[in-house]
Amino acid sequence: MFLSNDEWTQPKQLSTSYTEAPVVGTAQLGPEGYWEAMDYPVGYGDGHIAVPSDDPNAYALRVRGDSMTPAIRDGWFVVVEPNSPVCPGEYVLIVTTDGQSMIKELLWERGDRVSLMSVNEEFGRLTLSREEIETIHHVAFIAPPSKHRI
Repeated sequence: MFLSNDEWTQPKQLSTSYTEAPVVGTAQLGPEGYWEAMDYPVGYGDGHIAVPSDDPNAYALRVRGDSMTPAIRDGWFVVVEPNSPVCPGEYVLIVTTDGQSMIKELLWERGDRVSLMSVNEEFGRLTLSREEIETIHHVAFIAPPSKHRI
């Protein structure tokens, strides 16, 4: 779900309630990106990250790799809000139909094409067709390891 141009220019009200987003896997950042899901019941995981979010399905992933360095460091966490719309200039979790998962900056979406970029210039840009994308979720927060709670 993408925001229209008018919607993404409007500031979003930050939630005043905190959600404990369960850590449900590890995201490998790099050219062959993937994330390993852990087998936990919904709402449970390998600890949690507390964040101001209204999304009841928010979840966190531990990050490995350096394609998003310095914005997202190896060993840090991203909190994903699957029920929030995505908009250009923000980070997204993309899962492709061939099983790759990656965290990238969303540059634009036009027709059936989606353009993405790594923060680390060594990894460059990527353009995918919507047919190649299984999931696109909004990355709402980046959290340091000190915010991880068991």
